[in-house]
Amino acid sequence: MTFPTPQQIKRIAKECGYVERREEASHTLFFKKSAYEGRDEYKYPTLINVFHTTRGAMTKLSHPKSGYNQLWRSMAYDSEETLKAILDNPRTHTGKGHRTADKAKRGCTMSL
Repeated sequence: MTFPTPQQIKRIAKECGYVERREEASHTLFFKKSAYEGRDEYKYPTLINVFHTTRGAMTKLSHPKSGYNQLWRSMAYDSEETLKAILDNPRTHTGKGHRTADKAKRGCTMSL
């Protein structure tokens, strides 16, 4: 199985309305999508970090009840299609996420 390359990830993110928010660092790509105008519950931008060597993803977005929070996913995607699904809808439930270290499916070094 071939996983998306950094160039493919950047292309998919752009197609989904994201812009790169900083240079790649430590095999991580950083993207941002503007907040929804006129909607107080979505007043912060959506941030997504894609860890392309481990296929992990961190999403940070506004939630109407929980506020602005993060979700970490280990081995979040296995193809361009599954990555696009996350970028299209970062709220999508994949069953691979955790908010704190004690909920991680495998080792995690810190709680957020």
